Amino acid sequence: HQFSYALLTHQGDWGEGVVVPEAITFNQPLLWTRRAQSDAGKSYFSVAGQLLLDTIKPAENGSGVIARLYDPYGQSGQAIVRSRLPFDTVCRSNVLEDELDPLELFTETGDDGEQWYCVALDYRAAEIVCLYFQ
Repeated sequence: HQFSYALLTHQGDWGEGVVVPEAITFNQPLLWTRRAQSDAGKSYFSVAGQLLLDTIKPAENGSGVIARLYDPYGQSGQAIVRSRLPFDTVCRSNVLEDELDPLELFTETGDDGEQWYCVALDYRAAEIVCLYFQ
């Protein structure tokens, strides 16, 4: 067995000390992939609010994309999830990827002039938010 650990000095409690972003950086090193030069530095998804985007994966049925998010601070709140990928619909799902409540999909134009497909949502404390984009 092999394991790694790190110590991080900070002021205040773990929430004030930006421990979560440092932990993510430590636990999930960057993975390199080839992309078109025109896509350099662009994210396909972004989140406004306290939610962390943990997983983006193809749906098991082969149609659409699943995004899983959570609030590392265990609080409830509101967030906006944005994607550069064009989707027609989005709904909540469970971890089995069953389609649940449909959500309103709207578009925004980013600072770079590109179209973002967005969904605003409320979430509960300790909830794993599963979104099914099609």
